[in-house]
Amino acid sequence: MHKISTSDLPNAVRIESLLNYNLYAELTFLLQPIVIPTTGEVVAFEALSKVISQSGDQLNNEDFFEHAGTELLKSLVIAQISAFKQTVYTKRRILISYNLPLSCMEDDCFVEKLLAICTQKVALEFTDLNVNLKSKKIADNLAKVQRQGHQLWLDDYLHHSRVANLTLGYIEWDIIKIDKSYLYFNTEEESLLKSLTSVLQSYVKKGVIFEGVETELQRRLICREKTFAQGYYFSYPRCINEVIQKMKFTPWKALHNERSQQIEHTGEAPLPV
Repeated sequence: MHKISTSDLPNAVRIESLLNYNLYAELTFLLQPIVIPTTGEVVAFEALSKVISQSGDQLNNEDFFEHAGTELLKSLVIAQISAFKQTVYTKRRILISYNLPLSCMEDDCFVEKLLAICTQKVALEFTDLNVNLKSKKIADNLAKVQRQGHQLWLDDYLHHSRVANLTLGYIEWDIIKIDKSYLYFNTEEESLLKSLTSVLQSYVKKGVIFEGVETELQRRLICREKTFAQGYYFSYPRCINEVIQKMKFTPWKALHNERSQQIEHTGEAPLPV
């Protein structure tokens, strides 16, 4: 059992063990840009965290969150949104995605709390689909989220995942994020990537995102309509203050070789359409 408390660090929380108060971890919130691959222009962000143990060591995020309970993940998303309301959301209208297991949509109280705290449109990014997909409560809460203008994203899509494929056409996904392994193992299979993109486009409202873009070749392979990109080629996860500084300019081109003139921001951020 754990609890989340305020951290002494900015844009961070402390997760403490209820069984041993000497065990805790500091989670510093980060944002990684999601971009248009042809231009590098940022259209959204994914909310991530850097996990530091009480000894000062950085922990592996995947290992940490794999063992985090559903209640902790729900509390973490509420804490992230609350922190961003005091920082990035005060500077600009931007779309940020938050990671949750789909089982969270069985909790009416959590859904109501989530919707009440959101002052801007958000995206909910679902990876763990280990639920009854025919659950009326889940379907009703997903529909409620979308009716209020928020987006539903399917994360880490793999074509051989039976449960992920069962959601296609059943859940009205706004965006599907394609697992980073596709680009890693299929860099020389442009036709395969094109076919996958074409198939998935029929199951989304706004497009697909390729994760794990790390090279110029990978970027060129995915430059097509309604396709977005995320990965180290464009940007590592950034601290909140750095994101705020860069949001003063539009468009924020996240490409390493940015040479275009930066213009002071006066309007709204472009969102996936």
